Amino acid sequence: MPNRVVAAFLLVALAASGATADVGARFLLASRDEVLARSEESASAADEAGPSRIRSFLLSLLLPGLGQRANGSELRSKAFFGAEAMIWAGFVVFKIQEANRTEDFEEWARAYASVSEGGKETEYYRILTIFDDADQYNEAVRAEARALYPVSGYSQETRDAYFAAHAYGPDRFFRWRTRQARLDYRLIRNDAVDSGRRADYMLVAAVVNRAVSAVEAARAAGRIGPAASAIGKLRAEASGPGEPPLLRLGVGIRF
Repeated sequence: MPNRVVAAFLLVALAASGATADVGARFLLASRDEVLARSEESASAADEAGPSRIRSFLLSLLLPGLGQRANGSELRSKAFFGAEAMIWAGFVVFKIQEANRTEDFEEWARAYASVSEGGKETEYYRILTIFDDADQYNEAVRAEARALYPVSGYSQETRDAYFAAHAYGPDRFFRWRTRQARLDYRLIRNDAVDSGRRADYMLVAAVVNRAVSAVEAARAAGRIGPAASAIGKLRAEASGPGEPPLLRLGVGIRF
């Protein structure tokens, strides 16, 4: 009788060990298949990431936010679109201000400094902010000629040539009615110059916005999945037809 019990116990143990081994083998095979499948998906996504990054980068260079929209990020796309719209709106406003204020200070110079009609260079209008009249400016040019070409080393003809090249003739004549009129003119002109600078800053902001949008879109397009978190899944499967009654458990983890 004890021999029969021992024999029965051994048979049960062998059957149990065989079932356990089968469970372990099936679990390992299932885990291997899961890893291989995930690896193939990751490799396929990585192959597509390169062209996707380039496409997103170029789209955002063309128009900030366009690459984000292609990636499916509507919120970021709207943020870059909005920034681009505000930048160009600011550029247009500042250019209009610059044009209006330039017209104002040119008209002021004609009214209060007897500046003749006709296009004058930017430097001429800057000189108007410094000197009270053309004679005062010409004296400054003559003094500059003497400083650049002193008597000890240069001839009078050299100094005269410099003066003739830089002095103002009748076509550049100006004379401010009062010193206050010149100071008021300087304020108007400075406002025009400031508006022009702000317009230039808007162009710089447009370049920066494109660069940031392009880099952000390219980085977002290259992300296959959230790297900082993992998703685990517990899977239970029954044995197939003709197989011993087993319960297979598997844990799949996707990064």
